[in-house]
Amino acid sequence: MEKLFHERVAAFAATNPSKIALQDPFGDMSYGELEAKSAAVSSTLSSLDVKPGNAVAVYVPFTKDIMVGAIATLRTGCIFIPFDGAYPEKRLEYMLEDAEVAAILTVREFWENRKLHFPVERVIFLDEIAPPNSKLSTLNSQLSEHSPAMLLYTSGTTGKPKGVLHSHRMLLHIADCAKVHPDAVMNADTHSGIMSSFPFVATMMFLIGPLLYGGTVCIAPEIARKDMGYLYQFIREARVTHIFLPSGLAAIMAEDYDLKGVFVFAAGEKLRNFHPFSPDNILINLYGSTEVCPIISKKIRGNEERIRVGKPYHNTKIMIVNDELHPVAPGVAGELIVSNDYMSSGYYKLPKLSAEKWFMLNSVRWFHTGDRAICTADGDIDILGRTDNMVKLSGFRIETGEVEAQITKAISKLSTLNSQLLENVGQVIVVVKSLNGIDHLSCYYEAKHELDKRAVKDEIAKYLAKYMIPDVWVRMDALPRNLNGKVMRNELPSPKRERNMTGIIDSEVLFRVLTTAEDILDIDTHIGPDERFTDVGGTSLIAMKYAVALREQGIKITGKQILQYNTFRKIADIADVAYEQLWSREEYETIQRDFAIRGEHIEKVLPIANWQDEMLFRHLISPDSHSYRNVVFLQVDSIVSEAHLREALDIIAHENEQLRSAIVFHNIPVIQQVITDRRIPLEMVAPNSSPSREGSEFSLGRVRDALYNTPIDLQFSPMMKMVCLHAHQRSFLYVLTHNIAVSQQQLRQYLLRLMQVLADHYPNDVSISGWVEMLEFGSESENENENQNGKENKKTLNSKLFTLNSKTAPSEMCVYSTNDGPKMVFVHTANTGSDAYYQLADRIGDSVSFAVIEPYNLYHPDDVRHSIKKIASNYIRILKEYQPEGPYILGGWCYGGVVAHEMACQLRAAGENVKHLIMLDSHALADNNLREMSWGMLSEINVAYFEMCPLFAELREAGMLDAMVKNAANVAQDLTHHNPSFFDGNVTYFKPDQIPAGVTGDNRKYWEKMMEFEAGNYENYCDKSKLHIIHTPHEHDLMMDDASLDIILPELYKIIR
Repeated sequence: MEKLFHERVAAFAATNPSKIALQDPFGDMSYGELEAKSAAVSSTLSSLDVKPGNAVAVYVPFTKDIMVGAIATLRTGCIFIPFDGAYPEKRLEYMLEDAEVAAILTVREFWENRKLHFPVERVIFLDEIAPPNSKLSTLNSQLSEHSPAMLLYTSGTTGKPKGVLHSHRMLLHIADCAKVHPDAVMNADTHSGIMSSFPFVATMMFLIGPLLYGGTVCIAPEIARKDMGYLYQFIREARVTHIFLPSGLAAIMAEDYDLKGVFVFAAGEKLRNFHPFSPDNILINLYGSTEVCPIISKKIRGNEERIRVGKPYHNTKIMIVNDELHPVAPGVAGELIVSNDYMSSGYYKLPKLSAEKWFMLNSVRWFHTGDRAICTADGDIDILGRTDNMVKLSGFRIETGEVEAQITKAISKLSTLNSQLLENVGQVIVVVKSLNGIDHLSCYYEAKHELDKRAVKDEIAKYLAKYMIPDVWVRMDALPRNLNGKVMRNELPSPKRERNMTGIIDSEVLFRVLTTAEDILDIDTHIGPDERFTDVGGTSLIAMKYAVALREQGIKITGKQILQYNTFRKIADIADVAYEQLWSREEYETIQRDFAIRGEHIEKVLPIANWQDEMLFRHLISPDSHSYRNVVFLQVDSIVSEAHLREALDIIAHENEQLRSAIVFHNIPVIQQVITDRRIPLEMVAPNSSPSREGSEFSLGRVRDALYNTPIDLQFSPMMKMVCLHAHQRSFLYVLTHNIAVSQQQLRQYLLRLMQVLADHYPNDVSISGWVEMLEFGSESENENENQNGKENKKTLNSKLFTLNSKTAPSEMCVYSTNDGPKMVFVHTANTGSDAYYQLADRIGDSVSFAVIEPYNLYHPDDVRHSIKKIASNYIRILKEYQPEGPYILGGWCYGGVVAHEMACQLRAAGENVKHLIMLDSHALADNNLREMSWGMLSEINVAYFEMCPLFAELREAGMLDAMVKNAANVAQDLTHHNPSFFDGNVTYFKPDQIPAGVTGDNRKYWEKMMEFEAGNYENYCDKSKLHIIHTPHEHDLMMDDASLDIILPELYKIIR
């Protein structure tokens, strides 16, 4: 009797123990190691009293452990079932129950993260079993070719997956179809690449086939399964000779990469025509099914009129028959039926369905494939389509009946919970439809109103794999039917793409992301920044090609990330960009030459921010305007040498790359900034020869005016320049900077560093030490006790440098409007006063009495109230001075809502009447996870933020920058240490539908987490029966724009009235 698969592996291991059998990203495993490890696992299975014929699930990550578990199971005489960890938990647990699994083979970390409902004492951890010093288990000698060996689950028509049981004989012949091509036959030199799901029969062909002949199986790293560039790298580095790829991916790879020397087998769906990268790129079109294995193959060279699947190996019979099972003539269409000695004998525990698919004809057992086909004159098989409703998409076989059954079940379940969203839904039909030239699984349903697609998709995702969930949903008043009432699937209309054209294209990267998507998807119309990749025709295969196209432009992102973040704006935000590649090679070389002529070398390329783009535009429109440049004047008592100034400026330039930046905009389509090795220019000016005071002052004024009127070319002029004039035994320093690179606060830091360096050289100069003190502590160093040792001049000149006058604290309440009706009182936001609500107040007018509590801590730095509860108590005092008695209507945006919620709780606890609480996207940071996620974002509200944000213009002008920074730190502490009380009154919560634009990294994770809550987590600190949630169209920071206020104001009027 011929040796079985696991016996052949054992025999090869005995003579070639050091030959590599398995490779994955975690290392190699020799045949000897594979044999020893599988023997040890087999012994452990036997110790659990697992019997021959029992089913064993191998539930492991995408590693070589799959074959350790498979061979251990087979040598024990058990049935091997490969599980895919990407499947939903409920689907896997159904398979456990249906197969009556006796044990699970897994690894510890994987299991801890993806536990299934299964007795833990029957879970074996492969990574905790040491190979024995000697063989502990013997091969089961009672097995034959006809013994059950492997159970593969595939999509079923009943709403549940069905098992296909295979014998050991099938394992021996699983790679036979490759023998149609003598040069592609597997042998000991074969390196097969594995990147597709383990339960796929074509994957099994390339896992088992090489080991039958002493070859090597190479498991791809996870990133190679999501990105074509990394997949190609894996193929080359692992020296892959044979690999199976889903048909769509195989065609793309053949077009974009040199695959010479690699036998690429394509299967899973109809292979499209392709234009090969080189004549050596040949695909082998593979045909088969889970029931009969891969059986037919044909070499495809591309640019062919018709793609066919070829001929079977000699041990497989095929026939094309009519409805009466009579053979049809060549060229006549019929159903393809198949027969061989190793195909499955039927579906596991489904005798009725098995009898429908397997049948006897002329004493031979045949299988109905359900595929319509013709036999061409040269004997090739050409697949035309299906005779039933089974479809193949992205390499996966899908029984649409299973998907339809799960959707119907989900609608029924959800309707009992919320009949308004899912009432009166009729029949559901699932088909494959083309959208923008891409096939999509599409759900058509009869209903008068749109159903809650997100709820239905979330429910069916518990039972169906991702590839089985429709991504196109079409509501119809009535499905097209024939006279017998049967739905005519071919008459279903083509779906139309939902458009979401909101948002502006605010960066070159986003522009490239969108235009590249339009090219890859072959879309004639423009894509909006906030549209979703999958909604415009994107699939996992297209994501891989899209990632490659972006990477060629310097926008680095993987196919997995594209599918994960999905919207194009998010894709642009999280991509790692090599900005120099946004220019063509010729453009970049020209730019490098232009700077080299000026003696500068480009160190890096960076994008310009939106505000820089706007400033550049204003600069070009009005190049003589002084609004974007600063000249500061500093006087010191020493005669500072040119060498010391040069040293200080070089240190500052080295530490602050923005001072070495240039905005590249001359004759270039993509405007960006570069960082060069340029030095800050220093000019030493001789004083006027006149000894008179007037002559000296004339020289100072002339230097100042000349510097202030210096033309600035933002591409070639430096962002900072210094002029030093020596007069009256002192040094007068003028510094010119441009706002596009240097903010006021940054300028303060640069000047501080300048004086610190000079202080090392002139330690006895009290004017220099005075500048250091003043710049470190702002205007606090300017006090009445300053002596007259040359500081009077510095004190006078300092008013020209910074205006930091303290602002007189406003009244504790800003009353915007008043009338005889109810009063509505809002609390200020985290870092601004009542002006944050001026747009709301403007829209309200005099129709409502509207007032805002001003930020007490900001204007009372000597009497700071720490904690939200203490702040709320203080604001209740302010509230009662304005409105002594209820009913109270309180509200607030963001932080203001947090304080207003606490005020409402304290008022209710005191027996006061709180009519309504209004919260505009306020967040309850009530557990350590949320606090940690928010802390990074809150701590970024720093000097730079206050300098740039227009909300703080008035406070900046009042010289309160430092006060705002300190207040922001207090706010962050208070928010992240606040435990909200429970409010049992009426609450209206306004929730934005979008994450703030431009946030990335951990900050984006925080906003994504908050979007998961119904009401910023405050749904857990309010009476839900009295909580009314209203969605606004934009993001958190745009709650006061017109589109949001159009929704907010009507709700406020309802509350007031």
